Amino acid sequence: MITRRYDAIINGVKHEMKCWREWQGWSDNVICDQFVKDLSNQNLDKLEDLQWVFKRTSGITDDVLKDKVIGALKKDIPKLKEALDFNTVKKLFPGDELIDETNYAERLIKNFEKAENFNKVFKVVE
Repeated sequence: MITRRYDAIINGVKHEMKCWREWQGWSDNVICDQFVKDLSNQNLDKLEDLQWVFKRTSGITDDVLKDKVIGALKKDIPKLKEALDFNTVKKLFPGDELIDETNYAERLIKNFEKAENFNKVFKVVE
């Protein structure tokens, strides 16, 4: 089992707070390590139970964050396939009938490309 520490757990929702001035070279690794571990947590039943909250800066905006997170996930599909499985992705995106045993990592990314899914997890705040 993967153990993660969160900045806060409020009413069962796990909050990870980030205060980055801009996206750095190491930022992709944080997404591919910490965030993917969060998704692989067997106790995560729905996306709304996970919140990654970023402080708004000139280098971290809603559009930048989404573009960079999706880019990081796309760059490391092998890590997604290693950390996640079909059942986990299907549980997080139950309405996606196209998820199967061979494409679950790619479908995870496709689902996060949709604003309604991305915004369930990622927030940029003042």
